[in-house]
Amino acid sequence: MLLYPLLTSWVARELEQKNKGMRLESARTSEARKAVWLTLFDARQTAEKKKLHLFFSLRPGQQLFFFAPVGEAKNHPGWENFDSGLGGAFVKTVRQKGNDSVIEMAFTHREPSYGGDFSLRFVLFGNEARLELLKPPDSEKSERIWPKEISGDSPKTVDEFVLTFSGAENYLNRHSEIPLNESLRKALRIPAFLSLEFLHLAQIDPEASFNAVSPEQKKSLQETIRPLFEQKDFTPTLIFEKRQPKGISPLLLQSTKTEKQKQFDLFLDAFSYAAVWNELKKYEKKLEVEKKDLQERKGKIETELKSFENPERLRQMGDLILAAKDKTAPRSTKLVTENWYENPPAEIRIPLDPAKTARQNAEAYFSKFRKSERALELLPKRIKETENELKKVEGLLNRIDAEETVEEKWRLVQELETLYPSPTTIKKVKAKEKPQIGWTFWTKDGFQFRVGRSSEENDRLTLYEAKKNDLFLHASQSPGSHVILVAEKRPFPKEAILEAAAAAAYFSKARHSTKVNVDYTEARYVQKPRKAKPGLVVLMRSKSVMVYPKKPERQNNAET
Repeated sequence: MLLYPLLTSWVARELEQKNKGMRLESARTSEARKAVWLTLFDARQTAEKKKLHLFFSLRPGQQLFFFAPVGEAKNHPGWENFDSGLGGAFVKTVRQKGNDSVIEMAFTHREPSYGGDFSLRFVLFGNEARLELLKPPDSEKSERIWPKEISGDSPKTVDEFVLTFSGAENYLNRHSEIPLNESLRKALRIPAFLSLEFLHLAQIDPEASFNAVSPEQKKSLQETIRPLFEQKDFTPTLIFEKRQPKGISPLLLQSTKTEKQKQFDLFLDAFSYAAVWNELKKYEKKLEVEKKDLQERKGKIETELKSFENPERLRQMGDLILAAKDKTAPRSTKLVTENWYENPPAEIRIPLDPAKTARQNAEAYFSKFRKSERALELLPKRIKETENELKKVEGLLNRIDAEETVEEKWRLVQELETLYPSPTTIKKVKAKEKPQIGWTFWTKDGFQFRVGRSSEENDRLTLYEAKKNDLFLHASQSPGSHVILVAEKRPFPKEAILEAAAAAAYFSKARHSTKVNVDYTEARYVQKPRKAKPGLVVLMRSKSVMVYPKKPERQNNAET
């Protein structure tokens, strides 16, 4: 993506028109993605705090600034606050700085008691792309630079030369001997495709020098490039090459054959479309891989289905082997017999396993017959499921290439982020998920109780999961599961204790006894002796109850 100073100045103007007076909520940075995320909101809208999310990509070759719809920051791991003291300031101005692709956003707190004014400068050229925090009185000395590794490298300073129409004319006059295509590109600091377009509109040969063109052609060229500095009559156009955003032009190209050109109302919209296109291309690769895997899976299932096309013949071969078992010699590799299933009967050769008896060979064929019947029932369903998955993937791929608005493209990105979360997101979700400890049941009164499934789970359930006032139950003098009856604000009714005790009796070695004695106490009175084996605990005080072992019936509280 080609970024040039004139384009930066046009976007800075649009940013100021859109953001002036907006309030900064936070400024976040991401080392992994090398991007800056500003969250802005309109402080005048008290009823609904509508937020705008402005991103600056600092990645070389992908320098972009765009708005994107995102959720809360807590749902996006990998971002951290650049400076927590910046929040609450209002956007004062947005300007292009110097003659490079640099944007400077000035902020004010309005009330001095909340903090002083400051500026955020976004340097978007080459490997020195960075974010700078500037504060008066020395507004040219960066107080903080991100990424941190750039800070000690004496980054390139931003000069104050401003690109002007007269300056461009002077440059062309000073370099009047070189081809205009090259001198115009350097004079205006624009991409080659744009200098070719201006020369085409002025009807000038790109290889001609500035000295060689006529005064009428020079005047035509002046009239062609003058709107660039007056910032009017623009048609922001995103140029594609090899299905990738190549650059943004202020007008529709006529001189250059391009793969695709897409027009927008604002340069910001063009940048946003380029950003969402780059995001979608990442998912396109994943979808293409998934599509190929699904096609291969479908082919394998169809091949397997063809191998089970005639299951009835397997059953017939098993019957024929049983019918001729007395005539089959031991360790035979084949059986030659008459196939009475055909009309008229014909000779058939049936392969045999010499290590098996005739009856075992017949059973093997019957087993293959049953497997074939199941396969004929299940494999078409698997093919249908695979085809449905394939249609979904193909539908997403078609939506990526479809002509949609920027908002629709971002919604597609959000949908794909849900379907294909990043490794960082997956890691964060897994960290929050706690493994299920034990089985969970509910009594008729709606009390929850949990049952340990192993000695290790018993320890975790009783010693770490249970609260002090939860009720601990265990079959007396018998190995078994720990049962924890979860306490609520209401007292435990006798029926709930009996139900949990019956479960404790059932999940013990005494489950086949007529009646089982079950000890119970509050979890605070359960202790584990030092160096005791897993599951072994001591009750400091307890009560007991005699119950019939009974398996709990309900594993959810849907009926309570």
